[in-house]
Amino acid sequence: RDFCLSRGLGDVYKRQLIRSTILLIAGIFAGAACGISFWLIMRHQQNMTNICVQSKIVGIIWMIPIYSIDSFLGLILPESADYVNMLRDCYEVSKRTST
Repeated sequence: RDFCLSRGLGDVYKRQLIRSTILLIAGIFAGAACGISFWLIMRHQQNMTNICVQSKIVGIIWMIPIYSIDSFLGLILPESADYVNMLRDCYEVSKRTST
């Protein structure tokens, strides 16, 4: 029998493997969400035909990377998630009151 498994360390390694897998998947999707939204923001900025409407759309699209980075940081640093959530909420409130 393996030394690590006989000492109960197998559960620790199993949890670390699951956590690493979750962080990898979350990082991939957060990066993809940021990349797609930045591309969409860039396209709106390049083809700005209706400034009043498109500027509000761009402000709403900015919520995608903010939320995805906030969620990813919450997974990596759970002890500081409240502070990051507060910054996200401030941006959301500023967008809601500006419309």
